[in-house]
Amino acid sequence: MEKIETHNEEQKIRIQIKELGARLKSIREAQGLSVADISNSTKIQKHYLAAIEEGNLDFLPRGPYVRRFIRQYCDYL
Repeated sequence: MEKIETHNEEQKIRIQIKELGARLKSIREAQGLSVADISNSTKIQKHYLAAIEEGNLDFLPRGPYVRRFIRQYCDYL
């Protein structure tokens, strides 16, 4: 039973990350900014920014880096 709950929590997190990424992309585009603009200002590599926008956790570094990248991206926007 615990394994199923853990799996469901992971799915919820993935869905939330996808929704957040889509929201960030929408805000970025509404402001007329490119991924390169965000990358130049935050020093976050473009492929990490793209992974955040796509909600693809598998292409992001593990640990506190993900939170820091997302926070920096949100703060910039």
